Amino acid sequence: MSKYKDIEELFKIEAVKDEYILTRINKNIERVYLYRIEPVLFLDLSESIQYNIIEVYTQLLRECNFKIQIVISNERLDIDNYIERYYSYKEIIPLDIYIKYIEDIKQKLEIEDVYETKILIVISENSKEKINVDEYDRVVYKLEEIGCKVIRVHGRYEFEKILYKHLNKL
Repeated sequence: MSKYKDIEELFKIEAVKDEYILTRINKNIERVYLYRIEPVLFLDLSESIQYNIIEVYTQLLRECNFKIQIVISNERLDIDNYIERYYSYKEIIPLDIYIKYIEDIKQKLEIEDVYETKILIVISENSKEKINVDEYDRVVYKLEEIGCKVIRVHGRYEFEKILYKHLNKL
């Protein structure tokens, strides 16, 4: 017998639709929407820009007239994925120099033991209520004003990947 529960049983999932998960929360059926947030780097921004970011975030929280949960996790940087996403070979430099450069970056990243922050915004609503996804989008996409990338999660595969990655209940 497996010591791990089935993902549907663990999260009390009734159904997975393309745009949301239908789950049982405290005896109510809820629609759960997930947004993946890629944060802005906060380290070398001027003080006025940092205050602007805080102000936009404060506005976001004030405008939330719905149930929201923010899930933050740190994961060890997948160096190969990072290189694939942010670096590509251009013919203007010799291939052997590019290869040495990439090897140097990989080596330095392994030594530094870098972690990256993953942020999810989870919104749930009673399934008997009117769907408010346009309002959720309007509020959550405010984060793009400060440089974050906001992606609403769609599809069973993406939902399952996120649920399996997070052991705590959403």
